[in-house]
Amino acid sequence: MLANPELTKTDAIKKSGVSRETVYRWLKDPDFIHKINQKIVTYAGAEASEVWKSLIYQCKQGNVKAIKLYFEMIGEYQQTYKLINDTKVEIEFVEPEQKAIETTAKEVENE
Repeated sequence: MLANPELTKTDAIKKSGVSRETVYRWLKDPDFIHKINQKIVTYAGAEASEVWKSLIYQCKQGNVKAIKLYFEMIGEYQQTYKLINDTKVEIEFVEPEQKAIETTAKEVENE
């Protein structure tokens, strides 16, 4: 129950029928934490398709942050930062194919 994202810790404790002190003692046990984390991964895996659908929906609604995240996730967008004069930051957007072309060109120049 502690791994269920729909329940608060207090609700999970109440539902379990176990005392609060016992649960907090268990939460100090690495084996118990490991089992909880495994359950969280199970919940997360079960929800992955819904999260993906939500991301796509947000992209279709024009959410720029969602669109950026989508392209980052599929490897079509990479953001790099350069420091100039130790103070000014220049943001440069680089597509993976462009970066590969630039890298190859530099290698050829150095030969």
